[in-house]
Amino acid sequence: MLDAHGGTEIFQHSPRGLVFTEGSEQLACLRFGDKGMLRWYAACCRTPIANTPPSPSMCFVGLIRAAWNPQDDALLGPVRNRVQAQSAVGDTTELAADKGIPLPVFARVLWILLKARLRGDHRHSPFFDAATGQPRVPPQVLSAEARRALDGSTEA
Repeated sequence: MLDAHGGTEIFQHSPRGLVFTEGSEQLACLRFGDKGMLRWYAACCRTPIANTPPSPSMCFVGLIRAAWNPQDDALLGPVRNRVQAQSAVGDTTELAADKGIPLPVFARVLWILLKARLRGDHRHSPFFDAATGQPRVPPQVLSAEARRALDGSTEA
């Protein structure tokens, strides 16, 4: 799922309209700590699917592009921005990415989130129960030791 620089292309979108046509019984979720994003994946093959905030009130899903069929590229659209270049690995001299998140990109994401919230998209997510707002699958919270065992990560 990682590119040559250790990055992942993520398509940011409202969860409204995202539907699992099959395999939803395989949906699983984990967190790297008590706070932070929920990382959704297929339990059967451990394929990453998406990242979401821990609550549906923030209408956002980050779809991991490498997990989708190449035919879906027309639906997902082109890469608009590359950010967080300070975390890249390898030769980054020709990497066309911003360090951090530029203000125009941040403002655009806030605008998308606001529009989605006003439309009521938070009530239409395949990852959260509409009535309770709870994740459809309880997230497994990884301990610091488990995170280090996976890849030496210290992310919380």
